Amino acid sequence: MNMKNKKFASAVVALAAAVMMPVSQAAALAADTAPIHENEIALTAESDTESSAELLAKKAAPAAPAVTSATKNGKQLTVKWKAVSGADGYIVYRYDAATGSYDYFIENTNQYTWEDYTSRPKESGFRYYVLSYVNDGGSKVKSQATDYTDMIAATDGEDVTPTKVIFTKAGRAEKAIRLYWAKRECVGYEIYRVDGGEKTLVGTTDGSADNFRVSRLAAETSYTFTARAFNLDASGNKVYGAFADNYTVTTKGSRSVTAPAKVTFTKSGKAKTAIRLYWNKQNCAGYEVYMVVNGAWKLMGTADGSADNFRVNGLAAGTKYTFTARAYNLDANGNKVYGAYADNYSATTKSGQSVSAPAKPVITKSSKSKKAVRLYWNKQNCGGYEVYMIVNGSWKLMGTAAGTADNYRVSGLAAGTKYTFVMRAFNYNPNGSKVYSAYSDYYTATTKSNTVSAPAQVKITKGGRAKTAIRIYWDAVKCDGYEVYVNKNGSWLFAGTASASATNFRVEGLSQSTAYYFTVRAFNNSNSGKVFGEFAKNFKMTTAPLPNNGDKPTYINGVLIANKTYALPASYNPGGLTAETQAAWKKMQQAAWNDGINLWIASGFRSYAQQKTLYDNYVARDGKAAADTYSARPGHSEHQTGLAFDINNPSSSFNGTKEAQWIAKNCANYGFIVRFPKGKESSTGFMYESWHVRYVGKTLAKKITASGLSLEEYLGITSQYAN
Repeated sequence: MNMKNKKFASAVVALAAAVMMPVSQAAALAADTAPIHENEIALTAESDTESSAELLAKKAAPAAPAVTSATKNGKQLTVKWKAVSGADGYIVYRYDAATGSYDYFIENTNQYTWEDYTSRPKESGFRYYVLSYVNDGGSKVKSQATDYTDMIAATDGEDVTPTKVIFTKAGRAEKAIRLYWAKRECVGYEIYRVDGGEKTLVGTTDGSADNFRVSRLAAETSYTFTARAFNLDASGNKVYGAFADNYTVTTKGSRSVTAPAKVTFTKSGKAKTAIRLYWNKQNCAGYEVYMVVNGAWKLMGTADGSADNFRVNGLAAGTKYTFTARAYNLDANGNKVYGAYADNYSATTKSGQSVSAPAKPVITKSSKSKKAVRLYWNKQNCGGYEVYMIVNGSWKLMGTAAGTADNYRVSGLAAGTKYTFVMRAFNYNPNGSKVYSAYSDYYTATTKSNTVSAPAQVKITKGGRAKTAIRIYWDAVKCDGYEVYVNKNGSWLFAGTASASATNFRVEGLSQSTAYYFTVRAFNNSNSGKVFGEFAKNFKMTTAPLPNNGDKPTYINGVLIANKTYALPASYNPGGLTAETQAAWKKMQQAAWNDGINLWIASGFRSYAQQKTLYDNYVARDGKAAADTYSARPGHSEHQTGLAFDINNPSSSFNGTKEAQWIAKNCANYGFIVRFPKGKESSTGFMYESWHVRYVGKTLAKKITASGLSLEEYLGITSQYAN
């Protein structure tokens, strides 16, 4: 603002400071200094919103000042008004709608002169106001503001001629035409009808308008119009701009009018002395509502076609009434064409008892998105709730919720912004007015930010393999999904996408006995596409080889395998338990002894020949099918590896003993796993053996035990005889 008056500058500084203050301080300052203008929302007892300071106001607002004159002479703008009885002072100010800023000064006389550097105030975009106030403790209770902008007379000798009006479009009806034009800086417009070269004035509108409706015309008839803008000179005389170019428009043709559909009542709202009827809206011009009075139908009122309800007043409390209604259209002559009457609808007014205010609500929590906040509260026994939010330093009603609700969503907010809310419950009096509870405590919530961050780096933990496929596993991270890649022949290829809840992915179409590298990266979705985290460290795994018939030992991920699928050669013979296995067993045996558990090896290393003798004896006794469930065929026994042995009592009676429980809980700490776990018969090929342990090393033993998988499941291999 180019203002030299230091009083104005200090006022602007005070207002700016108020904007940066916390809500409670800004509201207190606004009560003393902030003006009221037509674009502000000021709360009163009947209004939808109220400022922080006015919530506690006790005195009634004074009347608005009546401006008697407003003149502009050079830089001096003088406004005069009639004194308001009981007012303690006045506020004179101007408001700039383009920037939302104002200049003002408090004066206790009935006129005020100030320096205004705008040569043509009414065309500048400023609006000029004056209001009165009374002091109420430390705050001011203000009247409504009086806008005297259009009363300001121009400076003598100044050219105030407005520019030529230009018509932009027209709206047509059968008997009316609405003309639209580009707005000019002016006090008003005169609209003329042109007929045979003669202009006839058909109406005048103020300078804020951009349209005018010419009615009482004939259908299907062409009319020509013109218009001109005007301002007022220093003497109050009109100074006209040039006439607009002639503009010809034709009214719509007459059309036949059909009767609207039958009205159906849907519900009603009741008060002590009134009933509001609701119906399904029809495509019509209006509605007539009737009620039975002294045994006859009486027209109670008319509603326009946009309405879906009508309030019938002046009724008796606790009384039953019967209603009907009908919709209508208007023909070309203005006559009503009626639809059928609605079915009779009865409703009873409320009794005359008084209604108490509900309890104070408490906002308990909120959920946030980028553009909305949903507030939750403790439900009250009430008719409804009103939710408010601070907007530009003042409380604004954001919406109303039914009494059965416990939440409300405030939308249209800015991302990453803090908002302050308050609410109150209400009941309805029999006359329909509201009885309010106390306001809730202030509640603040911040919307989510627009920024989408990259998820954390994924860590691949293990893999399971088959002959032509590998399944990789990873630790979950917070994200919207994963992308999986495989390296084939030195090139990275996209393998697929996994959902945010997934922790594994199977890559198929691979070659047998071939090493592959894998990686994974997580992503979050944003408006501009995916935001990726870092790739996981490369994970190498080899697909499973073809099963062998014992021509050579099979190692998978460095683990020697002997099961129903993979056989050892008859010549494979380490001569007993390996040294590493024996050392680990001694440590485990001593630890068990320290815990009061006595363990010993019941059956250790067996050669190919020993296993053949043992297996053949079982087959002779129980048959081959039964023997295959608890004894391995020669070359397929873990005992031949020198890495496995049976403890104490190799029979089902060992299951569940304290020794078996100690082994299951502690053996991984010494590099052993229970080789044939309970419930894993389908993957191992053998029944549960709590006494049979296999040495794989501490690190792998702990991983396998923690996973809850069998060795076959962990490595992604099978255990099935070929015949």
